[in-house]
Amino acid sequence: MHLFLIFCALVHFVEGLYINQTSGVIAPCDSPLYCYGQILNEIQLARPFEDSKTFVDLPTIRPLDEVIEAFSNLSRPIVNGTELQTFLSTYFGKPGGEIAPLPEDELWTNATFLDAIQDRVVSLFLSEV
Repeated sequence: MHLFLIFCALVHFVEGLYINQTSGVIAPCDSPLYCYGQILNEIQLARPFEDSKTFVDLPTIRPLDEVIEAFSNLSRPIVNGTELQTFLSTYFGKPGGEIAPLPEDELWTNATFLDAIQDRVVSLFLSEV
């Protein structure tokens, strides 16, 4: 039974992966900026941020083709310096910058599943989330 559950989990994991049929790249998504490729690799190796997650949280503020072209024009090897920081501030916004709050009058929920939760603390927590 455990083996079956592990197999099912793996199948769902593999179904969620992006597989480029031409290059054979296997990644969690199809973004050449955030999921795989030279840009992600070189920027992460240059360590422009305190952690490795910040870059993938930056939304692009210019079209993808412009970002890729500008990246290709950076001096090699990519280092954490003025040139990289200028590139990042020119082509990327602030982490989470693409997220906008939804006005509360437009927020409507119908979380009927909460009625079945017996634990009041858990129910209150889930209703807030």
